[in-house]
Amino acid sequence: MKRAPHYEVKKTNYPKVLLFIIAIALLAVSITSCKKDNDLINDQTNAPLAKNYTITSNLDNLGLKTSSKATASLIGSYDNTTKVFFYSLTFTGINPLSVSIYKNDKGVTTPAFDLAANNGLNYTSPVDGHVTLTASQETDLLAGLWFVKINTDSFKSGEISGNLSAVQK
Repeated sequence: MKRAPHYEVKKTNYPKVLLFIIAIALLAVSITSCKKDNDLINDQTNAPLAKNYTITSNLDNLGLKTSSKATASLIGSYDNTTKVFFYSLTFTGINPLSVSIYKNDKGVTTPAFDLAANNGLNYTSPVDGHVTLTASQETDLLAGLWFVKINTDSFKSGEISGNLSAVQK
């Protein structure tokens, strides 16, 4: 009687093979689940850069060439993400009838807006408030094209004025 051929079965080290398969699977998952560096860069460049500005102006009679001894100071802030301009205007030696922001671009002066409604009454110091700016108003403010002017009974076309300056915080 012939004997059936004897095949020797080699023992495999199953724990090592299993660990190798798990390691490959984890590597594949980590590669496919990671965000590409380009995606991270695009996320950062698409987000608007938040910038805050300090807005200041010292008002006097020099720009308008009046005989007034009045002075005023505007201190404010502007946030380009909310588009809100906050301000506080203090003044002495003057009874304002109107307080307005004007744009002066290449010698052409146009009104931008009144700082605060006074309903025909004189303002009292300080005049505090805020206004949300349009895109073009933001551009004009940050370019230094605005000035504030205070009109009075004695000087209907303006008693004192001062340029607004914006400095990034």
